[in-house]
Amino acid sequence: MNQKLMELERALSHIRLSLDERAEEMKQEYESTLTLLEAEFLSALMSDDWSEFDRFVNEFRNSVQLGASGDELTTPTAGSSKTTNKTIIKD
Repeated sequence: MNQKLMELERALSHIRLSLDERAEEMKQEYESTLTLLEAEFLSALMSDDWSEFDRFVNEFRNSVQLGASGDELTTPTAGSSKTTNKTIIKD
């Protein structure tokens, strides 16, 4: 094989491994949020009412955007249209 092609394949393999590791870290970091997201998703599928799911996703998106400037993330809890939030302190 061409040396340049082999170098490119090694670099791409390293990038894929790094992305897989980062994805696993994020899964662990947001494990409770992913569980709540799954519950909201299944509830929306069964009821055909996506308003709570949309609210959950939007609250999480907003909390991540707000959390980008500080060390705290406020993560919405499932079924909480009254903004009952759980605070997560990021390391």
